[in-house]
Amino acid sequence: MKVEKQQGYILLEVVVLSVVVMAMAASLMLFRQAQVVMQQDSVRLAGVFLAQEEFARLEGAMDRDRLQEGQYGWLGEGQLLRQENGSFAVKAEVRAETAAIWRVQVRVDWQVSGRSGELVYERLLCRHHQQKGTRL
Repeated sequence: MKVEKQQGYILLEVVVLSVVVMAMAASLMLFRQAQVVMQQDSVRLAGVFLAQEEFARLEGAMDRDRLQEGQYGWLGEGQLLRQENGSFAVKAEVRAETAAIWRVQVRVDWQVSGRSGELVYERLLCRHHQQKGTRL
């Protein structure tokens, strides 16, 4: 009689252990997926910052009367295009709407860990009026 009770407990222990192992395997897969999502978000955020910097540099060129219609590549430091274990490419297209307003479209492409992505932003840049006594 004791042997049958022990066999029942062993079966119960094996079932509980298998459930625990399956739960651990599932949690490892969820952890891996979370890491991938975190990396994608990090890369996308880096792309947003690169686009913001490109807009700022183009706006600075506009305020110094150095902005012309056409295509522009990355205007910042080259090392910023290599981050998050990947590479980025930034391009801008500039069109004059009026003498003081420019339409700018910035495109950021990236290739990181075998995955690629892109962001495209469009803005109107307006010339700032210089106040007396200030220099740009």
